[in-house]
Amino acid sequence: VKLIVDGNTDSGELEQAAQLVADVSPQISVFLQPVTPLESSPLLMSTPSPEQVLSWQALMKRTLKLVRVVPQTHKMIGQL
Repeated sequence: VKLIVDGNTDSGELEQAAQLVADVSPQISVFLQPVTPLESSPLLMSTPSPEQVLSWQALMKRTLKLVRVVPQTHKMIGQL
């Protein structure tokens, strides 16, 4: 399961998502993917701080075994 997160992500929603996944199986991997704003995008996105992302990961790991943080590499290499 992949969850895109930004600086305005609500930790309660992540806790709810973790519980929904765990209800199926706590062994399912969850990937938190911090948003990477594009300079050319008219959308205003707030990149989460490293502290926020690590806090969210720890929160979700209370319920799930495998919670990883992965950047949006497709944006980094110009694939979007």
